[in-house]
Amino acid sequence: MPPIVSREEDVPKPGYVFKKPVLRAIRDLNHELGLQDTLVNLNELALRYFEGCMNLSGNPKEFVAQQCKACHNNSGLGVDWVKVRQNAGLYGLAQAYAVVDSCFRELCKEYRDYKQPSNWITRDDRRQLDPLTMFTENLPPTERKVVRAKPEYHLIHFYRLVRNAAVHPSSEADEDVVAAHKGLGRYSEYFIDCYGYPPGRPGEQPYADFALFTRAVKYFSKVLNNGCNLAPSEILRSRLANPDFFARARRCKAQPKKLKTLVSHLQKEYLLNEAETRASSADRDAPRK
Repeated sequence: MPPIVSREEDVPKPGYVFKKPVLRAIRDLNHELGLQDTLVNLNELALRYFEGCMNLSGNPKEFVAQQCKACHNNSGLGVDWVKVRQNAGLYGLAQAYAVVDSCFRELCKEYRDYKQPSNWITRDDRRQLDPLTMFTENLPPTERKVVRAKPEYHLIHFYRLVRNAAVHPSSEADEDVVAAHKGLGRYSEYFIDCYGYPPGRPGEQPYADFALFTRAVKYFSKVLNNGCNLAPSEILRSRLANPDFFARARRCKAQPKKLKTLVSHLQKEYLLNEAETRASSADRDAPRK
C-alpha cells in the first residue's frame, strides 16, 4: 500500500495524498491490486523473454512448436503474434478491472455503514449505476464535484468500457469506447506529464494500458478516500454498533492494558494516531444539543 504522507511535495505526480482515516476498502484495493500487478508484470516479463528467444531462433513457428511440445501444450503460432500480445495486455487489464470493481463495491458498503445516508441512489434514468459512479453520486455535492473533476475518474470509466466491450462485444459497446476515448483527449498532456503516456486508442490496449490503469487507480484511491470525509468518531460509532466489538470493549474497560491493545488495534487498522483517537472519543462522549 502507498505510504501515508501529508505533503503534496513529498509524493510523485499527480501529487494526491491521503487524509486519514483510511477506509478498509481503500487499503484492500491497494493490496489486491498490488497482487494483480505482480502476476501481470511477471507474465509480461515472461512474454518478452519468450518473444526475444523466438525472434532469435530464425524460425519462430518452429521454435514455438518445439516449446509447446516440450511443455505438452497443444498450441502453436497459428495466429498473428501482434494480436497475441495485444490480447495479453487486454487480459491483464480486464483482470485488474475485476479487482477494482469489487473494491469499489466494498467502498460503497463501507461508506454507507459509516455515513448512514437516508437515501442511496443506485440507478439513473436508464440503468443500474456502476460502483464508482454510484459511490460518487451519493457523495455530498462538494466532494462529488472534486472527485469527478479528476482526470483519473474519466480514465477509469474509459477502461471499464474497454473491459465491457471485450467481455460483451457489440457495436454499441465499441461506440461507447470510442466516445469515451475521444473525451479523454483533453487530458492527454496531463497523462503524459503524470504517467508518461496517454491511454491507447480503442482496440489497442497493450501492457502499457494495464500499467497506466493500475497506477492511476492507486493514486486516485487517495482522492476517493478523502471524498468520504470520514471522522474517527464515525468509525467508533460504527464499531460500537457491532455487538461483538461492543462486548469486547466493555470487558476491556476495567483492564487498562487490554483497552490500550484494543485502541492500538483500531489506530493501526485506520492509520490513526493517538491524538486522533482521543478526539474521536471526546466527540462521542460530548453532550448532544
